[in-house]
Amino acid sequence: MPKMPALWDASTRKETFDLLVALWPLLEDGDRDALVARIAAGPPAWSTDHLAAEDRDQLLARRVFERLRIMERSDPGHPHAGLEAELARLLAMHPNWDIAPGEKAHFAIYSQSGWRMSDATDDKQSLQIMTPAEIVEELGADDREDTLDAWREMVASDWDKMQAVLQGAVERYGLDAELWTTTLNGLRTRAASPTPGANVLALVASMDTALALNAAVSAAAAYLLESAASSPQFGSASHDDFWLAFDNIALGVSLDDTNARHPEEGDWVSLAINTSMGNLALAFVNALFAKRLVVGGGMPNELAEWFVRLIGDGDPRHRPARVVFASRLSYLFAIDPDLIRSYLLPSFRWGRDEVEALAVWQGFGWQPHIDPLLWPEIKTDLLECFTEDRVGQLGDMVGTLSQVLAAAGIHIGLDALPRQSTQAALRRMDSETRAGVLQWLAGALARVDDQASDPDRLWTDRVKPWIQKFWPRDPDARGSPEARPWVELALATNDAFEDAVETVSPFIRRGENSFVLHEMAESPHVNTHPRAALKLMDAFLSRDAQFWSFEELRRLLDGVVAADTTLRTDPIFVQWNEFERARA
Repeated sequence: MPKMPALWDASTRKETFDLLVALWPLLEDGDRDALVARIAAGPPAWSTDHLAAEDRDQLLARRVFERLRIMERSDPGHPHAGLEAELARLLAMHPNWDIAPGEKAHFAIYSQSGWRMSDATDDKQSLQIMTPAEIVEELGADDREDTLDAWREMVASDWDKMQAVLQGAVERYGLDAELWTTTLNGLRTRAASPTPGANVLALVASMDTALALNAAVSAAAAYLLESAASSPQFGSASHDDFWLAFDNIALGVSLDDTNARHPEEGDWVSLAINTSMGNLALAFVNALFAKRLVVGGGMPNELAEWFVRLIGDGDPRHRPARVVFASRLSYLFAIDPDLIRSYLLPSFRWGRDEVEALAVWQGFGWQPHIDPLLWPEIKTDLLECFTEDRVGQLGDMVGTLSQVLAAAGIHIGLDALPRQSTQAALRRMDSETRAGVLQWLAGALARVDDQASDPDRLWTDRVKPWIQKFWPRDPDARGSPEARPWVELALATNDAFEDAVETVSPFIRRGENSFVLHEMAESPHVNTHPRAALKLMDAFLSRDAQFWSFEELRRLLDGVVAADTTLRTDPIFVQWNEFERARA
């Protein structure tokens, strides 16, 4: 039986749901569209073949509903039209569906118990009709966990009641870190709203020192500050309470030993954005953006002091902050190069600390940007990312880091890269990673849409010389995943198409590439450069392939001879025409 994709695998349900909750608020609109579409398509049909049709349809719909609902709940302040439409469709068929509050929804057994009947009592509604004193009393009962879950769901809806409950709990039980943690988690979305956000920040700023030093409380507060600083209205609001709150919790976050843990699967970025230190650093960076600092103007002294404190002088508990700062390296370096040289760039040196360098290079690969001033500072260590051992440890980020090599050559200049080191780096990559580099180059050509920056000129002046200087020529460096981007590179040109075909054809490995035929057949080059189009087709197609789209092959062959009738006698056309006639 095929392996269940991780998105739908029941054995990794909690990890998957945790990741969806963490990533959804961070995604751009296009990435949100893609994720919603992927989830709405549902799990593989074969996963429920053993069930009756009615049960199968309901189970598949339920799995989609749960994932979309937790994503919606993780960022209610930024609704997504596609997600809301799909949830509305599912609820129209199953109006009584719901999910359990909080993280209970991440566990299959809790999720099942959370399917409420229409007449079931809602714990959240029960708390809403209680007085603050009654809620305080409930917090002392044996089922405190259920009360806290309901409290987190409703706390943001009644500010006065929330304050009264916190005060009453202090008077009754003393400082209650668990209650404060739950409260701050519940207020996270409120912190991103215009006027209430200031109230939330003031609440954190005035929090008792003993609470602020508690790891769970300071972690919840760090998530809250990140939410506040990333909100659209943060730039126009007063930041006084934000920095007071920041100052109040920073020590507690820095003492949280969970920030020093290593990721189980080597993913330092995911670890960083799921730690209190990483979120405090994200809050700091977003607050820095809001100040609109000028290039080369330096960081204000008080912010520079905070930056140095967050960097942490090599402390493993501050590594999540360094990973976050690495993802904004270009921006930070542009503002204050001397500060970054002194405190952040040393973390990128492989010879200084292998684990540290691995973590921050993954952070840089999360959102890579380069410029001519930064490039000389990092190019040597970037090229050293591509040793045999490190390529595997960098995980998915090796793909974006490899594309930086292409970007440097195209946007900074061919002399920005040493030839032998760059060729060696490309050779050590697997075929999928090299294909990603080619896709970036093809995208650079496709993005050129004005006469002043003609794709043919970019091809002639930058892309072709980059390929000729750096791309490895040994056969072992040619894989089937690279076929499509090589073709797309050529197709992205205009009058330079024939030159592009001559350049890329020797690098293409023939194989199971008939899926590229559609793009070829749709290209205007079939009409404008039929002979070169025929040659490119011959470069990537293999007659030994098992899977074919003979309709597209016929369409392409007919297209080139319609544009140039002399091609009927061309040996390439004759061979492929006979092949199609015999096989079709």
